[in-house]
Amino acid sequence: MSDFKFEDNSVKILRALDEVGQQWLEDATRILHRQVVQNSRVDTGQTKSSWKKVVDGNKGVVGSTS
Repeated sequence: MSDFKFEDNSVKILRALDEVGQQWLEDATRILHRQVVQNSRVDTGQTKSSWKKVVDGNKGVVGSTS
């Protein structure tokens, strides 16, 4: 019989997946924010400059403050 050693890396893998997921959410929110600003109608520029993005945990939000 061959010696078999099991090494549990599940904690490292889950941590790495969380980091990748967080980076993806940051990137997706940034891209959406850029597109929203670019597609905003401009009369005074007030609305265009009012768009903000926030990433909080597993949630990314793009919204206007005006």
